[in-house]
Amino acid sequence: MNHRRPFRLLPLLLLGGSLIGSAHAAPRPPEASPLPAELTLPDVGGHSVRPLAVGTNRAIVCVFLANECPISNRAIPELRRLQETFGPRGVAFRFVYPNADETDASVRQHATEYALPGLPLRDPGLKLSHLANVQVTPSALVVSPTGEVLYRGRIDDRYAGLGQAKPEPTRHDLELALTAVLNGQRPEPAETRAVGCHLVALP
Repeated sequence: MNHRRPFRLLPLLLLGGSLIGSAHAAPRPPEASPLPAELTLPDVGGHSVRPLAVGTNRAIVCVFLANECPISNRAIPELRRLQETFGPRGVAFRFVYPNADETDASVRQHATEYALPGLPLRDPGLKLSHLANVQVTPSALVVSPTGEVLYRGRIDDRYAGLGQAKPEPTRHDLELALTAVLNGQRPEPAETRAVGCHLVALP
């Protein structure tokens, strides 16, 4: 059988033993068209899930993560804090693993190791990633009950660039965006540059 290796969508650099995107992900305007609530992704338990189905929630946060991305892993404690803060206020968090070279077992183990709440989702065909113009992990997406993208980009400003990390972030962009949404306001800015590892797709 002829096996072909996955390819990287954009050029990569090897940094600290992990594959990292060679530059910032260039921001694009949030989508004018709403994201489809009927879109389905598999979870690691073998079920089909509609990550954008809001239900009674006031907003949905889709966070795109990767097992072997050090920038992604370093963001997880902040993501747990945000889920604990905003979950009780009607914000649902979906943790999405888009890389095609990860397995259900490896994703499940990673989510358990980092104590992520709920079953993680996978997006190996990059359906949601492409619709949302997500290019790197970690990236965050805040979606309204009507499917409008209210915020897309970084979780905070810890990383100004590759290899340029602050000891602590000075601006918590995702937290500020969620606070604005719950106060009936639009996040400002609605988009920030995410720094991290480019997605892996199968040919």
